[in-house]
Amino acid sequence: MSRLSVEALELAVVALEEGLREYAAHPVLTMRDGVIQRFEIAMDLSWKLLQRTLKDILTINPGLIRTKGDMFRVAAE
Repeated sequence: MSRLSVEALELAVVALEEGLREYAAHPVLTMRDGVIQRFEIAMDLSWKLLQRTLKDILTINPGLIRTKGDMFRVAAE
């Protein structure tokens, strides 16, 4: 069984939380754009980790997962 690291996702979430606090204190457009980018990074890492978990650890048939929507549906099942 493969061991998955969540360290990168944890760091991304911490960066997102920090960005949200900074934006709340200084709501400017460039700050907002940075927070959006941090969210996208955290989301990308989370779905890739979920995808790897489904395929490697739970041995889900890769043919079932063609899109992010498929992946979240299979994970919910």
